[in-house]
Parts: sequence; C-alpha cells; structure tokens
Amino acid sequence: MIKYLIPLLLFSSLSALQKEPWLGNWLECVASLSESRTQSSTVNTASGKKHDRLYADRTIATIEFTPLIDLATALELGLSKTQSKPYGFENVKASCRYRILDDLVSDPVSLTTGVVCALSTPRRVKGLSSCAHGVFETEGHFALGREFWQHAKSYYQAWLLGFGGIASSGSPWVGFEAHLGRVMHQKHYFDLFFRFNKGLSSHKLHRLSNFHSWSRIGYEFEELGIGYRLKEIALGSCYIEATTRILARSCPSNVWSVKVGLVLPFSPW
Repeated sequence: MIKYLIPLLLFSSLSALQKEPWLGNWLECVASLSESRTQSSTVNTASGKKHDRLYADRTIATIEFTPLIDLATALELGLSKTQSKPYGFENVKASCRYRILDDLVSDPVSLTTGVVCALSTPRRVKGLSSCAHGVFETEGHFALGREFWQHAKSYYQAWLLGFGGIASSGSPWVGFEAHLGRVMHQKHYFDLFFRFNKGLSSHKLHRLSNFHSWSRIGYEFEELGIGYRLKEIALGSCYIEATTRILARSCPSNVWSVKVGLVLPFSPW
C-alpha cells in the first residue's frame, strides 16, 4: 500500500530525477513539472569573498517510466535563465535506477543503484550559475533507506544517497544527501534534508572572469533544505521546497533556492 505513493516523493535536488531507494509501480509513468529560483550575492574564492549577484530561474520537465518491477527509467529537459544567459536550453538528462533490496516487501532496508547521463552546451557550462560540470557528464549513485514507526496511514522515512560523477573534461566530484521524511495520512509529506557536494580538482576559484566549468574547480558546499508535498488521489500532487547554503568554499555562498512543482502519475495501460 505504501509503495504506491513513492513516486510522489521527489525531494532530491534541483534536478527532478528521482534517486531515492524506492521505485514506482510497474508499467506506471510519472510526469513532473517544476519551477525554481536560485539566488546568491556573494562568491567565496581562494582570495576572499567577491560580491557578485547571481541567479538562475529554471524550468524542469521530467517523465519517468517503470518498465520492470525492479527497474525505472527517466528523461529530463531543463530550461533556464541566468544573470548572463537568456531563457533557453540548459540540459537534457537520462537516468536508470535498479532496485536491489526492498523494505516494503521483506528486506530489512531498501537499496537502489543508478546512473544519470547529462548533455549541456559549452555556453551554459561556463556560467557561474550553472549546475553542470561539463558538456557531457555521467553520475553514478546508490541510495539506502527504510520506512519505520508506521501507524495507520502515517510513517517516517529515512534514506541516504551517495554519488560520484565525471564530466567530459576536468576532475570528478562526489557528494551525499541525508533525508528524514514524515508522511501523515498518506496525504501530507514533509522532508528535511542535508546535502554535501565536493569537486575533486586541485584548482581553486580565483578570478570569476576565468571560470570555465565546475569540474575544473575544487569547490565544496553544504546545504540544508525542507520540503512539503500535498497529495490528492485524483489530481496527483503539488510541492514546495526551500534550500539554503550553510558552507561554501570556492563557490557561491549566501545561496538560497525555492522550487515549486506538480507531479502526475498515470498509466497508459
């Protein structure tokens, strides 16, 4: 019963691609559309803080399909407008997730692994407000989680996500997320999360005018976020998510972002 609601939990990142350790229903599609605003007034560099207003308005459309019970695939299209780039194409992504363990059946925990491939443009990658590391990049990830303290139609979720990626140029990056969720009456969804990202390049950010891509910078940041989702059985769900950056090295600081979105599960069969 609970697993049929998993596709509606998308609190992961600015990307709408799902990475949590639960999959959707077999042969079901999940369409989502989100709008987000990310803004910063300061960039932390190796030579001190630089005051530079950065922002990005993003539109992300995603469709996920579960062709097999233990396999989910997805496509994502991202459009954006930044302080230096007009509204237009930012990237396209494709992902695949495979379920190894499922705590909603009989396993002690849920465990999934997956890969995400993304394609952007050189013009977008060179922007400080970009989320891309390179024109082409691949990221592998695994997620481990469990539902607990179930009572009637309410329960908690805790899950961890670890990931690492490499782009067509530059150095790899790694990171993780930790999520604690509360589901009430299978209608109200709350999520509190922590996110850590680190670029493994030996180069630090100095002059903003010389920036080429995040894969060439040894950046590091930590973020805290909170999200809420309201689910309606007939209409899908809507959600809002807010994130703030609490630590930044060689990257924008004083960052905050707000995202709102709609999610609609459906089945063509």
